[in-house]
Amino acid sequence: MMFPRNSLNEIKNLSPVFSAYSCQIIVYQKVTQLKDDDTDGEERYLLIATPGVFLLKKKFFGVMSILMTFPYADIRKLEVKKNYVKIHSKQQILAFKSLQQINYASRIHGIRLALFGYGRSKDMIYELDLDQGVSIDFERQNFTYEPTSKIVDIFLSNIIRLNIKDQREDLKNICSWLNSEIHETLEITPSLISKPYLSAIAATLATDDELTEIRIKDIPFNNAQLFLISILQKNSSISRIIFSNVSFEGTFESFIEFMKSEHCHLNKGNFHGSEWVFDNCDFNSGNFNNFLEAFIKYQQPVKILTFNRCNFSLNSFKSFSQTFLISKCFHSLEALWITGINFYVEMKEFLFQLLGSDWLLKDKRLHTLAIIDCNINIEELLNHMKLFETGIVTANLSKNLFSQAPDLSICNALSPQMNLVLENCSFCDTCLPSLFQALSNHKGQFLRLNCSEIMTSKEGWDHFSRIQSSIILPTLTELVWDRNLITPSNVGNFISFLKNQKNLTELSISDCIQADVLDNVIHDFAHFIRTSNLTSFTIQSTKPETSLGPQLFEILSQLIERRTLRVLDISGQSIGGVNMYKLVNMMYQYGNMTNFYFDHVSMTSAEYFIEIMNTLLKLNLNEMTWPKIDINKLLNKEPANKRSEIYTRIEMVKKQYLKNYKNTGSNDPADAMLTTIMRYQTIVPEQKKIHTIRKISSIGLADDATIPGVFDVYSQETQELLKECGISENNDPMKAMIIKFEKECNIETLVQKVEINE
Repeated sequence: MMFPRNSLNEIKNLSPVFSAYSCQIIVYQKVTQLKDDDTDGEERYLLIATPGVFLLKKKFFGVMSILMTFPYADIRKLEVKKNYVKIHSKQQILAFKSLQQINYASRIHGIRLALFGYGRSKDMIYELDLDQGVSIDFERQNFTYEPTSKIVDIFLSNIIRLNIKDQREDLKNICSWLNSEIHETLEITPSLISKPYLSAIAATLATDDELTEIRIKDIPFNNAQLFLISILQKNSSISRIIFSNVSFEGTFESFIEFMKSEHCHLNKGNFHGSEWVFDNCDFNSGNFNNFLEAFIKYQQPVKILTFNRCNFSLNSFKSFSQTFLISKCFHSLEALWITGINFYVEMKEFLFQLLGSDWLLKDKRLHTLAIIDCNINIEELLNHMKLFETGIVTANLSKNLFSQAPDLSICNALSPQMNLVLENCSFCDTCLPSLFQALSNHKGQFLRLNCSEIMTSKEGWDHFSRIQSSIILPTLTELVWDRNLITPSNVGNFISFLKNQKNLTELSISDCIQADVLDNVIHDFAHFIRTSNLTSFTIQSTKPETSLGPQLFEILSQLIERRTLRVLDISGQSIGGVNMYKLVNMMYQYGNMTNFYFDHVSMTSAEYFIEIMNTLLKLNLNEMTWPKIDINKLLNKEPANKRSEIYTRIEMVKKQYLKNYKNTGSNDPADAMLTTIMRYQTIVPEQKKIHTIRKISSIGLADDATIPGVFDVYSQETQELLKECGISENNDPMKAMIIKFEKECNIETLVQKVEINE
């Protein structure tokens, strides 16, 4: 294709036909003579846009000739031959005579996805003639490969000049690993660090705008820091760094310099790491103090900081306390999570300084405080909290203790919207009833209370039982009572307590009822269910003795019939395949459910299971689990000659499930911790931004993206053009591109980058 010699000057001087949105994306009218007979003299439009410069047919935006494209390569449709590169086609052929222009062409697919989505790229064909100087480079890469993802294509473009003749198997393994393992999370492990082409892998991941989380796992940080830095320097989508089973030995000068560099600058930097998670890490080394120095000059705001099951020495904990209090990056903290610190005096001093700090009291950004298994006297901490208006809405004080009865004024330590988590806490004999009496004075919108697995003496339970039926918590909306036994002797008081809570809508009683006493308590529960307004009910079983069997169906069916239930978790409850079939059909009939969790429910046949899953998929639930245990048992029940067929059918169902529900759950402690944090963050609207990575995909917009108005129309001709192209506010093909690149370039910069083929 020939372009006029003076095109650049003409482009600069032309007046726009119309302008798209507020950014500098301009379409100019231009009549260009092309060599193809069927398009000779046709009126076209030159589009100068952030991703590149295109020639567009007036009546069909889908056909483009590319002169300049994205700053990364996408070789999804590239077929490498000995002396040329071809993208299969049926309409156009363009000749390029430099390796740079070949790289331009290799990016075509990404451009087309950004503008028009998948599908139309099949119509494009490019044959790239190479001069003798670069043909040898491509000859070295003459191997068969079927690319399946953009990240793999980018990796291949990064090794374009490397000799891969003797390492083809390694290359295929890396491509397979990138395609199957790298989605939104990257794990840096010893096996990754030992891979060949490590610099090319880092360069590839640095351009992956879908990568939001990096996990350094089972490796000394000193061995991983350079690889980590090479990614973080250029990737702007990563917000969470997780250290799992990591030791901190050696030196960290490179990491410290990076954290102080322009890459982490508050306004100009690429790296925006706001979530730092340390899980099961060893901080005994004196060099951990050196690592902490990186945060003193770090400019980006840290919103989540967790130390879960980490091994602190007294010296390293003191260093952390000092660094934390003087580092400005932590003044934006929204969630702090610490577990397993055995230094009571130092922990108490740290907490008291934190709760009284000027930045916390002024900005009130710290909404979640989790101090778990730290031997803290809870009543002492609450008494200190009531002296300040901290703004904390979630206090997770699990696995600590009440050494003396709290007074009634501790409710002043609680926010009007409060999540109080006291799981597996120890209570003195009079502490439990005193706590509930104090909570009855809570004022505000709601109280979510988790008192799972209470540890107290028989006398303590007797004290509580005597007053339980008369306790009224006016703001209680959720009660988690897991692993506290409900027996024939206390079920009456417990049900009376539940009935007194007029605002209670969420209840969890997992592992509370043993199967051998179910007959003696089910009647009381059935009566409560018939009069309740529960929107969420959890009755998991993790032990054989609390799996209640088919009798549980009576309560569950009544809940569904109430039509208020939205969330149900019956994991581990062996209600049987027939009852599951009935239950799911009731859900489908009433159509109220949003979340359903189940597994190990004793499915009786594969046919039942497949029909149940297909019905559930029709419900379009927000969340649903994949029942792995039931599937394994079903396959083992089938005759050997039928297992392959059943497995294939189940895999088809699973494929649809994974399409609807990508997050299938994780057993990783860090994931469980972050899920818990976010479970109680939902009451603060801005907290959702911590984990909600708003990515603009190449084929559409995020649901919550803010879209500017439609094209600003300046002439009748423009209106006709839009109409002919079938473009309206709802189907504008440029939206994704515009949102993504709105502020990156201006017209002068783009024009200077255009390559003219003469």
